[in-house]
Amino acid sequence: MKFKKIILTILMIMALGGGLFLIKQNQDVRRGATVNNVSLSIAPASRITKNVGEELTFAVQYSADNGVKVESIQAYVCYGPEIELKTVKANTALGFSPDALYSTVPGISSDNMSIQCAYITVLSNDTDKTCAVNLAQAGKAFDMVFTAVKVGGPRSITISSLGDKTMATKYATGDADKKLAVKITGGSEYLITGTDTCNRCSKIFDYMRTQWEAVDCTKDPTEGVVVTRTYDESCKAPVDTRDPNQCSRCSKVDDQQYVWWIKQDGKTCNDDPKSDQVIYRAPNKNCRISTGDWPVLNYKVSFGYVYPGASDCAVNWPVQVIVLSGGTTHVYTDVIMQSKKDGDGRVTYEGSLELVDFPYKDGVAVFFKGPKHLQMKYAIQDQSTSYEKAGGELTLTTDPATSPKYDFSKYWMLPGDLVGTDSDVPDGWINGRDFSYMKNHADHTTVEAGEYLFTDLNGDCQANSNDVNVLKKSLEFKQGQLY
Repeated sequence: MKFKKIILTILMIMALGGGLFLIKQNQDVRRGATVNNVSLSIAPASRITKNVGEELTFAVQYSADNGVKVESIQAYVCYGPEIELKTVKANTALGFSPDALYSTVPGISSDNMSIQCAYITVLSNDTDKTCAVNLAQAGKAFDMVFTAVKVGGPRSITISSLGDKTMATKYATGDADKKLAVKITGGSEYLITGTDTCNRCSKIFDYMRTQWEAVDCTKDPTEGVVVTRTYDESCKAPVDTRDPNQCSRCSKVDDQQYVWWIKQDGKTCNDDPKSDQVIYRAPNKNCRISTGDWPVLNYKVSFGYVYPGASDCAVNWPVQVIVLSGGTTHVYTDVIMQSKKDGDGRVTYEGSLELVDFPYKDGVAVFFKGPKHLQMKYAIQDQSTSYEKAGGELTLTTDPATSPKYDFSKYWMLPGDLVGTDSDVPDGWINGRDFSYMKNHADHTTVEAGEYLFTDLNGDCQANSNDVNVLKKSLEFKQGQLY
């Protein structure tokens, strides 16, 4: 009996020693690796109800444990066809960069419903990483602004945890592992109501706003549907759906009317459409029928860094023309020019513009602004540098045949005015915001010849590092000629 007690005591001591060893080993492991998590959710928790055509905003909230400071967040957000993602706004108040990155992709369809998803990434705004540690452990990472395009719901909007589509990183120095474990703690819900009145920009034509009755506003109206069209200078058709052969201008037949059509093979937008072509019309109070009584500006201009060898997409770029004399100005929008490859290694653009409603023929100055270019002032023949005086020295006549042809092509329009301070609308300056936008969108996108790509600055049908370099060169020039 005494022998059995001795054996039992020895076994208990060994078990206790083994337990203490495992506890110590576990403690050593925990000291070497901290479990870090980031919880992501969509706010508000309550349902959002909107009508078709209205905007609705959801926010992605985050919360990190163990004192972790978040450096970047990527969320893979999925939603139904009733809403379309319009923009993403990073929470700069917490130290995130304002240049949020996002792209939409088709999701996994279910129940005959087309799911849409978006990759959305926000990063710390600190280039040297010294302030990233000051980011809050919890807060709003970014807002997602949607447009309601179709009646439906209630429908969920969720963050996917599938694979590594949603991820986060922490601030860390050296070779430390930055990746964090991500938990999805909840989504949100929306309900879209209304009368199914669709009102949006055309997906085929620039400057055209369309309004019609339909079940699905994401699709263009079908044949036979009554459509109201209006001229809207802010409307730009998406790159992947716009028709590269589209033409539009003020009507030459009807006063105060703007027209759109698709040009035929071998024709340009300077050619009049044939009578049997489909022509869309909309009122525009700035359009006037020619009377032959107004001055005519014959001109030759050029876009910076567009060269003959790679300019297949530098076609039909619409320009804005402003004329000035006697303290009076007049603006002409959506002017389409005829391109021409000059023998001195440049692509130039020519045109003849009747200055309707502008009564001056002498002392004229003219300003040209391309769709992604700075406004440039021209005031003398063969101008090759900036004109540093007020007013201008151009003289015009009312006859296109006798009015001088002014060559401004040696002083080209500078490319790179892409975004503004607080919006995607160009603000008349080329600065760091434009450079940041270009770097984020120089993603080697390629389009067919004749198509329009907003970040293609040199007209070679690609958005790549060459366009970034073009913008760098534009930053070296004087900007802001306003008089």
